[in-house]
Amino acid sequence: MAVSVNEIRLEPMVVTYNSVDLGATEGVTLNMSTTTTDVTCDQTGSQVRTQIITGHEVTIAMTLKEMSSQNWSTIVGTTVGGEHTPSAGTKLTGLGSASIFKTLSSVANPLILKPVGAADNSRNIAFHKAYPIPESVSYSGTDLSVMSVTFRAIIDSAVDEDIDIMSFGDNTQSLA
Repeated sequence: MAVSVNEIRLEPMVVTYNSVDLGATEGVTLNMSTTTTDVTCDQTGSQVRTQIITGHEVTIAMTLKEMSSQNWSTIVGTTVGGEHTPSAGTKLTGLGSASIFKTLSSVANPLILKPVGAADNSRNIAFHKAYPIPESVSYSGTDLSVMSVTFRAIIDSAVDEDIDIMSFGDNTQSLA
């Protein structure tokens, strides 16, 4: 077996969501799973003859290390939660009953992972429509305050169906 050390990489990513750079991240992990249905027939009992793909689930988990007002707004306020500015007051970002029954596809935006220092877009990983689900925020006197978030990628019907959930490569070209 030939080994190419040029293809062994340390590859931290710049993460942008809806064109907003989320800043310092940690533990960015892409998870892919494919669901299938077994095809059997009476003539061969319970022996699986083939499987049919019935769906793909793509999630991207990470920890945000920059707990800026912008990141609170991007991850919570404009997606699963909301924002309110009282008259003569300042903006608040949070969760409320207004988001119950909200269709998350309506707030899905592009999530792009681009290698740090990349000279081109050839190793970009693009999730054409994704939405974040914030999971936890830590507060400590000895550790950094961070937010754990998982993005879920969904179908973008404006993109070619061979890559309409995610793609690896130059996502800046026409993908229709």
